[in-house]
Amino acid sequence: MKKTQLFNIAISKIMKFVNKLILISYNNDKQDQALMQESLIAVIKMLYPFVPHFSFSIWKYLSKNEENIDFLPWPKVVPEAILSKLKNTIVIQINGKKRHTVLFLKNTPKEDILDTILKETKIKKYIGTKSIKKNNLYP
Repeated sequence: MKKTQLFNIAISKIMKFVNKLILISYNNDKQDQALMQESLIAVIKMLYPFVPHFSFSIWKYLSKNEENIDFLPWPKVVPEAILSKLKNTIVIQINGKKRHTVLFLKNTPKEDILDTILKETKIKKYIGTKSIKKNNLYP
């Protein structure tokens, strides 16, 4: 593969990352602000080998630390941070008492969530053959 093709692939991957950042629902809370700040700093670090002067100037403006961008480590992926935005925690209560919690991807159909919950061994022992009277899953 030619060096120019590697350059194009790297820029393309950075662009895809930035496009995904744009699509993230931004709630303007402190956690979202911190995540966006870290993401933008990672983008600047990734752009640095390609556009060093531009990246250096932006780095000085956005970065809170005074380190030189030349000596900073390459950004690392933190899957937990990504997954926390994609999942919902569902608390399962039986007779008003918390019995179990389950993680689901956001936008999982209500029927799939209910099926999975009913298959949980911790829940089976409480429900047995009884039917569910009240189901307060998200609308």
